[in-house]
Amino acid sequence: RYSLTMTPFLSDADLTSFRLVLNRLVARLRGYTLVELLVVVVILGLLSAIGVQSYNSFLRRERVNAVALALYGWLSEVRQASLRLQSDSCTISFQTGTRSVNQQLATIQSGSSCEAMLGIKSSLSLDRELTNGLSAQLSSSAASVSFTPRTLTTNTEDIVIGLVVNSQSPQRCVRISAVSGFVQVGRNDSSSSTAGTCSYPSDRRF
Repeated sequence: RYSLTMTPFLSDADLTSFRLVLNRLVARLRGYTLVELLVVVVILGLLSAIGVQSYNSFLRRERVNAVALALYGWLSEVRQASLRLQSDSCTISFQTGTRSVNQQLATIQSGSSCEAMLGIKSSLSLDRELTNGLSAQLSSSAASVSFTPRTLTTNTEDIVIGLVVNSQSPQRCVRISAVSGFVQVGRNDSSSSTAGTCSYPSDRRF
């Protein structure tokens, strides 16, 4: 008689390793628990809220910067153009309060010699592209400023024009220095009012 002995294809150690690998695969295929999904949803919600808030702050800052730079550029252009005057001064009036799209922010007073000068706009209006259709609030420490042929002003105190968009922070200021007529742009990132105090960096960056 012959006896038949079966030899296992896998050893006990191999079977143990195989079971461990199989258990890991099954655990992965099981998916995520409800608690894990809720944690992920909460984290995504927080990140989205932070991202939206940061984006809105960025938009507000860019809009008020655009208005401040437009006013700065126009005042500087008028100041330089006043060099071509013979004797008269160039007087600019500021329109304060809430200004809607296409309403004037500043205008050259009628009768000033520089009003008819070639290449100089007689007024600066709130362009829709500057604020995406939102209103702007403007205040001024003086109703007007006059530039003389020597680009000086007849004002004895600095003129500060405060700007915000849609009554929200940040605030920007445009300052016209007394006597010299030098124009600067300042900033106040925490103020949502035109009455805040701005700082004026030397390099005029925002």
